[in-house]
This record gives sequence, C-alpha cells and structure tokens, in this order.
Amino acid sequence: MTWPAGHSLDDVDASLFLYHGTTAAQGADHGGISYNSITCYEDGSRAADCEGEFYVDPRYRLDSNGDATTWKVASHAMIWASEDRVQSEEYLTGLGTAQVKRAAKATANASPEPVDKGEKLTVTGRLTRADWVRHAYVGYGGKAAKLQFRKAGTSTCSTVRIVDADSAGYLRTTVTANADGYRRWTFGETATTGGASAAGDYVDVRWPPPGPGVAAEPYRPGVTPTNLRKCRVR
Repeated sequence: MTWPAGHSLDDVDASLFLYHGTTAAQGADHGGISYNSITCYEDGSRAADCEGEFYVDPRYRLDSNGDATTWKVASHAMIWASEDRVQSEEYLTGLGTAQVKRAAKATANASPEPVDKGEKLTVTGRLTRADWVRHAYVGYGGKAAKLQFRKAGTSTCSTVRIVDADSAGYLRTTVTANADGYRRWTFGETATTGGASAAGDYVDVRWPPPGPGVAAEPYRPGVTPTNLRKCRVR
C-alpha cells in the first residue's frame, strides 16, 4: 500500500476482506470475511508491503450454503488523524476473486477381509460435505465417485468403475478379488464443493485352499501341484 505525503506508516491502515452479493462497504460491515492477522513492512518512502492470512470459521462467517461461491477481494484503506479519528477512507475493489467451497469427505470399507482369490468383495462408503446451516457434514447425494484400486507394493491407483451415491451419499458395489491391495472411493471438486479421496482399505487376498485330492503346498505360478493322488482302475 502507499499513502500521500505528510503521513507515515503509523497513520495509515489497510484491511483486506472478501465479500459477495453486496457492495464492498456493506460486505466489510456485515457478511464479509476479514483477515485474521496482517503485518506491514515499510518499503521506501510512503509505501509498505503487507501480508496476512484469513481464518474462516463457518459457524460465524458463513450462514448459508449459498456462500459457496465466488467472493470478491477488496480493501478498506484509512488515514488516521489525531485522537483516533479517521481523516479519510475509501474502499478499493477489483483486486481479484477467491472461490470459497464446501469441504467434502469420503470413506471406504471393503469386506470380507481377508478374502480368497476369485471371490467377491463388497466395497461400501459414504460421501459427505459441510452444511453451513446445520454445522455438520451431511450426505452428498447423487454424486458420482470412482472406485479405485492400488495393488500392494505399487503407488499407482487405477479406476475400477464409477458409481453414483444414493440420496444419502452412500456407495456400494461388488468386485472380484484378484490381488492384495487398497480400494478407495474418490471424486473431483465442483464449483461449490471440494473433492475428496478416502483412505484406502487394504484387503489381503489369499489363494484358495486346494481342492479334493491335492495336499496343501505353496502356490507357484505356472507350476502344477506334484502330489495329486492317482486313481487305480480295477
């Protein structure tokens, strides 16, 4: 910020804030999001670099889910006279925009655990997002989520299928267990809500027990068990 001649940094003040759906002056007075702290460092004659941070408490700053929208950035600049009187002030607009979104969460659970190779796994979960009226996380109904699988020992997730959550945000599908690994639900952000990924649920996939006439021995890919019982024909 800069200020006119005849004043110093001690005489000026600039507060940054966000507002939407109203004028900058009305937003600064009610319904805006103000900075939590700001520090200014004098930089040459009649100029200072200022930096700070915002802290948004939705219980007191966001009273509608409609606040998940594009907010405008503005500043309230003031010059103080003696005896703590404001000599002049103005609202500076057109400083940019900021997107405020509802936070979201995802959970995942795969069962049974462990499971035999080739058997069915049921993967469930739930999608939720912040409700700024109820002050709670509520079901994100109808949202499409990807079921992803990460094989044990790797770092890459692959999408298995896409499932739509029910009206309460619950997800459910069945897949075939083929290898040890992690399964999770994930979805991307929208204009009003952030994206989220569940922590992967690890499932140990076991080789099925040997069939009739086969003694248990370690499975080796490509190797036929050697201790098959031979039938005698009389």
